[in-house]
Amino acid sequence: MRWLSLLVGAVFAAAGLKALFFFDPNTAALSRPALVAVSLGGAALFFFLFVRTSRVKRDLSEFESWLQANGERILAGGASYRGARITGDTEVTRFLLAASVVILSFKIPSRYYVAGRDNVGFTKMGYTVASLLFGWWGIPWGPIYTVQALAKNLSGGDRTTVRSYLMLHARA
Repeated sequence: MRWLSLLVGAVFAAAGLKALFFFDPNTAALSRPALVAVSLGGAALFFFLFVRTSRVKRDLSEFESWLQANGERILAGGASYRGARITGDTEVTRFLLAASVVILSFKIPSRYYVAGRDNVGFTKMGYTVASLLFGWWGIPWGPIYTVQALAKNLSGGDRTTVRSYLMLHARA
């Protein structure tokens, strides 16, 4: 998904450059400024998605690796992660971002946020507003993913305890 967003962003950027340098008013459905704005806006969105998903994947992988490595200590009483005491009863939550363009639709989960440590209000609203703005535009999954993301985010995100996470992802 990450690399697809980079590819789609490059296509939008190329379309913006084409509209900027090779504009033909006889065949264009929109004005040059509108075409450039739509193309570069789409490029910015998908480049942002690429960067954001890369960062979220790195943060998520780091946290999940830490949970796996410290699972026994966490369940036995707790361990410290970035200055926060994590126990089996610690609640973590994540949010969803829905983003779409024409036939491409994505649900992008956030990293896990620790309840009581991380201020999730801004993140929750950011993921919700971004889903409202960018989620609807794909057929057929855009509206479906957007409604799912809005429902999940507005209900407080996908919440679980560290104990439940560790049991679900226990090593074989």
